[in-house]
Amino acid sequence: MLRFGRFAGFILVFFCLSMALAWGQTQLTHTQQHFTHPDGRLYWPADLPVYVFVASTPDAADKRQLESENPAYGNPMYLDTEGINWVRSSWAVNNETRQPVSPQVEVKFPVWRDGLAPITRITFESASRAAGSDNPFYGQGLKVVTTATDAGSGVAATYLSIDAKPYQKYTEPIALDGNARHVLRVYSVDAVGNVEEPQEFIFDVDVTAPVTKHTIDGEYSRNILSVRAKITLEAQDPASGISRVFYQLDSGGLQPYRGTIPFDRLADGEHTLTYYAVDRVGNEEETKSYSFYLDKTPPQVVATIIGDQYQNRGRVFISDRTTVELTATDNHSGVRSMVYRVDGGEEREYQEPFPLKKSEGSHVVEYYAVDAVGNGFRGEFREEYGGREALSLDMKAPDINFSFGGSQFESRDTAFITKNTLINLLAEDKDSGVRQVGYKINGGPGQLYEGPFTIAEEGFYIIDFFSTDAVNNRNTLEFYFVVDNTGPEIEHIFSSSPVGSITLDELDAPLKVYPKGLTLYLGATDAKVNTQQIYYSLNGKPEVAYTRPVKVEATGINTMQVRAVDELGNETKLEGIEFFVK
Repeated sequence: MLRFGRFAGFILVFFCLSMALAWGQTQLTHTQQHFTHPDGRLYWPADLPVYVFVASTPDAADKRQLESENPAYGNPMYLDTEGINWVRSSWAVNNETRQPVSPQVEVKFPVWRDGLAPITRITFESASRAAGSDNPFYGQGLKVVTTATDAGSGVAATYLSIDAKPYQKYTEPIALDGNARHVLRVYSVDAVGNVEEPQEFIFDVDVTAPVTKHTIDGEYSRNILSVRAKITLEAQDPASGISRVFYQLDSGGLQPYRGTIPFDRLADGEHTLTYYAVDRVGNEEETKSYSFYLDKTPPQVVATIIGDQYQNRGRVFISDRTTVELTATDNHSGVRSMVYRVDGGEEREYQEPFPLKKSEGSHVVEYYAVDAVGNGFRGEFREEYGGREALSLDMKAPDINFSFGGSQFESRDTAFITKNTLINLLAEDKDSGVRQVGYKINGGPGQLYEGPFTIAEEGFYIIDFFSTDAVNNRNTLEFYFVVDNTGPEIEHIFSSSPVGSITLDELDAPLKVYPKGLTLYLGATDAKVNTQQIYYSLNGKPEVAYTRPVKVEATGINTMQVRAVDELGNETKLEGIEFFVK
């Protein structure tokens, strides 16, 4: 006798009914079907009916469909349990003896119900992400990657639709590299036709860098800025939005822009501002630069008395014809305006020199100059007539002079020096003090005097030099001199003519022969200055000063060395004067 469990049979043949799932406008149609996994498992869709047949031959030529005792649930029937289900016989029968196997063994036929759709996950890779007010933003290099899992028969395929385009089978990551808002719909299907409900993702791709511009407010003129000017950086990004703005001044460190760019620590002069912005998904703007000149220095005003003037005991006396001239200079941006007033009177725009009348007594002139970028200089000077107070006005330029340190010689109106002689430029100002000394050599480029200097090459030189005090009073002086580095030219004369010549083995050339009682005359001439002294050494004896002709007493070979020194210490040597006295 055969005993059957819940589902029984010797050969089970399953047939399925196809079902089509329609997903919206463009979702594809997928048929439900049974599926035999490579590992031998038979998977059956939960919604696919099951009919049970028996047959006596493997080819099921005489198959008969079994009728359930409960037709309402058996023809057809549906698998009730997700996962494994069994068609079974309670007691196995030996195929040869046809007797039940002892001990009792159950005969089971497994079939796996699969009624669950796959689950698809979307990842956005290789790009920065920023959360937007409505949808996320992604930056450059975005790749859309899908992974799907299925607990039953396994994932058959994943399908993607981008921006309402027809669904396509997913095979590899999808690159999105243009600025756009995208609508992505995705779903997966398993091996038995279970279809996942489509998932929808809305996001934006932003691959465009921000754009930053600078604006200048406050006091400036063209590209010349004062410390009161303000540079504002304004960055725009219509997509993901601005994350940070950075700036750099000259070669300083990169700084985040927080609404202000401080200039107070910068020195006067040329500067460069570089800046760029980064949006919220990492798109970085190409660096921009702005070059400007920072002018922190106010104009300098020099008050000059023009006409009759006399300084004595710290007071300046002027006549009715004397006027006051105000000269304003600026280091870069230029003077915009200058006003003045006398003795607290009405303020006037300065246009030309104005008079101070002696009858009015002591005067105070106040002046104010401003440059093109708003740097202002305010000053005043006072002149006391008959008063006891010391002058606050410095109208006297520095006293200047020059001197030579070292070898020097004057002949008539010309000074002679050497390459080692120090040239000193002297300036003294007992009022506001010396600010600067400069000079030119033979009309060449101007240079600042920083201390004594020398001139190496011989020649005639003219030095033009000047000195200014702290209020820009200026004095100039010119002087000239000759640089002489050459010693005297030495001459020697014998008192008699040679009487012959002699050749000696130890000498390379013959020597002239002079008679006994020979006298030698020495002389030296200098092309620029006088010869100071001549020295000589005869036959290796100590050097002596030449004061009179040298009488040669020794017969035989005589050797003389001569040295001449000029007034500057330049010297010339003449060695190896050789002759023979008989």
